[in-house]
Amino acid sequence: MKIRKRIGLKRFIISLLITGVLVYLAAPIYSKSQNKIISENKIARIDIQNKGCKDTGIKFLSANNHSKPDWCKKENGSCSILSEKISNKWKKIDVKFKAVKDGNVTIYLRSPYKKDNKNNIYKMLVDYKDFSINGKNIFKKQASFWHNEPYKYSIKAKDGEVIKFSVQAKKPSSDWNNVDRLMLLSVLILAFLLSYKLVQYV
Repeated sequence: MKIRKRIGLKRFIISLLITGVLVYLAAPIYSKSQNKIISENKIARIDIQNKGCKDTGIKFLSANNHSKPDWCKKENGSCSILSEKISNKWKKIDVKFKAVKDGNVTIYLRSPYKKDNKNNIYKMLVDYKDFSINGKNIFKKQASFWHNEPYKYSIKAKDGEVIKFSVQAKKPSSDWNNVDRLMLLSVLILAFLLSYKLVQYV
């Protein structure tokens, strides 16, 4: 009985060691991939959409770096995209515009649209905080958003109505999220089970 316990303990310890080696070898690959995504993203993207009729849109009253791509122009309105350079320090972004025609204005806080060589959209997070519209505080605490999971806020606007909003943005301090933790846990479990199975033949 003692011999079996010793063999079982030895097998368990060897399996742990092999698992550690496998994770150690795989970590740089994952880390390099994540760091590349984080370092490449130096832009905070903010979309402003005004929906109503074909001529509905917005006119900027502040000097922001913006564009209005063709796909933004639709039968029920149009949108504009702000691209603000960000760094590891918080940057305050002040925007002022007026509504063109009555409509429903929606502001999206997100990150740039960029795909990898497999046509998957990079999950490039951007940190935001202190978001306010026309003096009304929307949220103050830091939160992270990306292209496919933006923060959006809508208000109704009259033709010619001036809207001002302010937000702070920066590059994320870490891109480590719940999905990453789940993936790492899955790798650890699979690596251990594989190691434990292989050790019985050693």
